[in-house]
Amino acid sequence: MRGRRAGLVAFAAASIGGCGDEPVDKEVGSMPREPADVLWSTDTLSPSEIELGRRDSSWRQAVKLDRRFVVRAALDTVAIPEIWDDIGEEPALADPPGREEGVHLPLYGDVEGPSVLYVQVLLDRARFSPGILDGKWGKNTEKAVYWLQHREELPATGLVDSTTYARIFDLAGRPERFDREHVLTEDDVTGLFRRIPRSVYAQARLKCLCYETLTERLAER
Repeated sequence: MRGRRAGLVAFAAASIGGCGDEPVDKEVGSMPREPADVLWSTDTLSPSEIELGRRDSSWRQAVKLDRRFVVRAALDTVAIPEIWDDIGEEPALADPPGREEGVHLPLYGDVEGPSVLYVQVLLDRARFSPGILDGKWGKNTEKAVYWLQHREELPATGLVDSTTYARIFDLAGRPERFDREHVLTEDDVTGLFRRIPRSVYAQARLKCLCYETLTERLAER
C-alpha cells in the first residue's frame, strides 16, 4: 500500500514539474471579458454565421413535418405589389395601373421579398411572431408557421401554401393594409439619444436605456 502511494506521489510530482516547462498563455493572466461583451462581439458571430443560423434547419429533427398535402398556388387573392419599393402601397396606386399581383406562394426555403414580409406581419398579428420582420424566410419564420399549423390542425408542413395563408390571414384579422401611416410630430423626433454600451454592467449605471437613434425610436411606435 505504501509503495502504491509513493508511486502516485512521484507521478504527481513529475506531472507538476512537467507543466512548469510549458509556455504560459498570456491571455490566461489577462482580465476576463464580460459575458455581455463576448456575446455581442463580432469575433463571436460574423454576418455570414448569422446568415447560416437563419437557414439552420436542424430544428426539424425534433418535430414531424407533414408535407404530403401541400396546396401549391402561384398567387393568392390578396392584391399586393411584389417589389420592395411598393411595400405598403395600395394596389390602386400601383405602377403600372391595374397591376394587382398577390402574395407569391408557396413560401419556404431560401427566399426573401415582400411576400415573406407580409406573412411575417400576419404571423405577428396572429400571436405567432417570427421575431424580426425582415422579409427573409428562415428557421424562425418556418417554426412560427409550423406551430400555428399545429394548433390550427392544419398539415404541419412549416411552409406557407394557400390554405395556411388563408388561415393566418383570418387569425390576423384580415387586414386591408400591412403597414400604417403616421405623421411625425415634434415629440416623435426630439428626445435624448445616446450610445448604449454593450456591457450589461455599464448599462446598469445609466440613468435610462434611451434610444440610440431616431430610427430605433420610430421602429417601436
